[in-house]
Amino acid sequence: RPSPSSPTAVSPGSASAAGGTPGIPAGEARTAYRDEDLAALKQLYQEGKSQEAERQAQELLATVRESGAKEAIARLLCFLADLRADQRKYDEALALNHEAEGVGPDGRAFVLFSRGKILLVMGKYQEAAQASREAAELFAATGKEENALLARLNQAAALINAGDEAGGKKIREEVGQAAEIKGYPRIQGFVRNAQGLARRSRGDYEGARTAFRSALEACPAGTNTHETIEILRNLALCESYQGRFEQALSLIVDCQTRLYKRNSSQLLM
Repeated sequence: RPSPSSPTAVSPGSASAAGGTPGIPAGEARTAYRDEDLAALKQLYQEGKSQEAERQAQELLATVRESGAKEAIARLLCFLADLRADQRKYDEALALNHEAEGVGPDGRAFVLFSRGKILLVMGKYQEAAQASREAAELFAATGKEENALLARLNQAAALINAGDEAGGKKIREEVGQAAEIKGYPRIQGFVRNAQGLARRSRGDYEGARTAFRSALEACPAGTNTHETIEILRNLALCESYQGRFEQALSLIVDCQTRLYKRNSSQLLM
C-alpha cells in the first residue's frame, strides 16, 4: 500500500451497464466501440471482477482492431495497462501504454493520463506530473472537463510527492473548487480524502476525521470500490488514534466485508 502522503492515482469514473450483470451485454453483436463499453469494463473492475473485465476488454480490443478505430484501440490498451499497474506489473503496464501511443495521435490524452497514473504509483513523480499536466491540457482542449480535473488531481499528487507541496496543494484546491461548482461528487471525494491524509500527517486527527467522513459521503452507497475501501481504512485509523476503538472496529469490519465481496466475486469468475 502507498504511504499516507503517497499517491493514490485516480481514474475516470464509470457507470453500470444498463440492466443485469455489469459488463458488456453478452451475445451482443459488436462492430464498433462505444463509450459505454469502457464504462462497463471499469464497473466490472471496480466491483472486483478484474479477470472478467480483462477477458471482455481483450475480446472487444480484437474486434475494434479489425474496425481500425484508433482512439478506441488506444483507450482499451490503456485500460489493460491500468489493470497491469494495479497488479504491480509495471513493465507490462508501460509496454501496453507505449503500444497505445504507437496507434496514433487519436486518444493521446487518455494515453498520457494512463501513463501519469502508472508513473505516479511507480514513484516517478516528476515524469508523472508532466504526463498528467499534458493530459489535463488535452482533455480541457477537447471539452472533457471531468477527465481534465482528474488528470490535474494526479498532477497535484505527483508534485506533492516530488517535494513541491505548495504547487500541488494549490492545484488540488482549484480542482476541489471546480468539482464543487460543476457537481462532480467523485472528484470531491478524492480531494477530501487527500485533505484528510494531509491533516492526519500533521496530527490533526479531528480535522482528518471530518475530511474522511465528507469523502465517504461522496461515494455511492454500498459500493465496494478501491476508493471507498481506502477512505474507510483511513477513517478507521483516525478513530483509533482518537481512542474511538468501537467505531474503528466497526469501520474495519465494514472494510473486510467489502473486500470479501470483491474477492468472492473474483473467485467466482
